[in-house]
Amino acid sequence: MSISARAHVKNGLCFIKKNFGALWLMVLKVFVSLIPLGIIIGGSVFSLIEGKLENLMAVDPSNIGILNFVAALLALLFTFLVSSAIGVAIVRSVVLEEPLDTRIFSKIFDKIVLKYLAVSILILLVMMLTMGLSFAMVMVSGVPMYIGLFLIAAPILYLLFRLALITYGVAMGDITSFSGAFKQTAGQVWHVFKVSVLAFLVVVLCQLAVSGVIYLLGFVGGTASMVLTMLVFFVSFVIFLPLQFLWGASISTLYKNIR
Repeated sequence: MSISARAHVKNGLCFIKKNFGALWLMVLKVFVSLIPLGIIIGGSVFSLIEGKLENLMAVDPSNIGILNFVAALLALLFTFLVSSAIGVAIVRSVVLEEPLDTRIFSKIFDKIVLKYLAVSILILLVMMLTMGLSFAMVMVSGVPMYIGLFLIAAPILYLLFRLALITYGVAMGDITSFSGAFKQTAGQVWHVFKVSVLAFLVVVLCQLAVSGVIYLLGFVGGTASMVLTMLVFFVSFVIFLPLQFLWGASISTLYKNIR
């Protein structure tokens, strides 16, 4: 049975409302887990600058650059693993209608999570390659800028909406091969597009509404206005952080419908 994009986004909002605390807990775990890494790297850089590291004769910019590169690489890898674990947890919670599993750290090396990450990176590489080829063709052809932007954006957006559901199938263990992936997710590009646009509009409109309130409070002036502005900003931050998962939750309801 086909369900409208509005219904999918509404279900996504209901999921966020139901799991508001659990989503915040997952995000806080990520923030807290990054603190030790930042302290270690920061302390190493500080010691390096002070010249207190053994086996280093003096401050060497190349050593600082290496430390920064290693820190960025570790943080990026950790972010990818955690994001994949969160993505899998949301998909399985929506599709199976089970409580959201917040044990993300014990799941980052799970077989399904690693498959989800590998497929996501592969899709990203395909999209980057397509963008590069499209850009090269546009530059060689010499078409006008507005046509060139369309020729670059069109295949990227198509791939995004065409391949999006594959990661959801991987998270559920339904997809084990690329041939099966394309067959199972065929004919859903338009549905994914509608749900994506509607979810994006919901988030943007909410942010614009809050920005408008803060802008109006700026005209009032005074201590009370400053306090209200800070309060509105804090409340909006608390609400909008879980709201960033709306797209994933909405697409999950779409996948649940076609599964």
